[in-house]
Amino acid sequence: MMNRCSMHEQYLYRILKETENIGYGLKAGDPMSTRMVCQHVESGSKYPPRFLSTCGTLEADRLFASKSWKQPKRIAQIDCVRLQQENQDVQFIDLRNPSVRQYHISPDNEKLIMLKNSKRF
Repeated sequence: MMNRCSMHEQYLYRILKETENIGYGLKAGDPMSTRMVCQHVESGSKYPPRFLSTCGTLEADRLFASKSWKQPKRIAQIDCVRLQQENQDVQFIDLRNPSVRQYHISPDNEKLIMLKNSKRF
């Protein structure tokens, strides 16, 4: 249940890690990883992911960045339409969509993840 740019936004936003350079493109830490979406969301950046986490709004990404210990944070704007035109293999998993979220994250795990994330900040 991966969507082809089915989001309402043309742009997504990503807080860049210190090692990421938008000029060289963004790449998953481990494209061959077998970890699932739920495991990625649950563990954050503890393991090299095959996914790139993004936000649907700049405001949400700025809020998320403001919670980080390391400042300042750089935020990249990603053009979803252009990205898919240039790379047909790119897929989007929009966890804001309840049916997509339910498919990838069980309701019990969702509650645990939300509880765990609320304690981080």
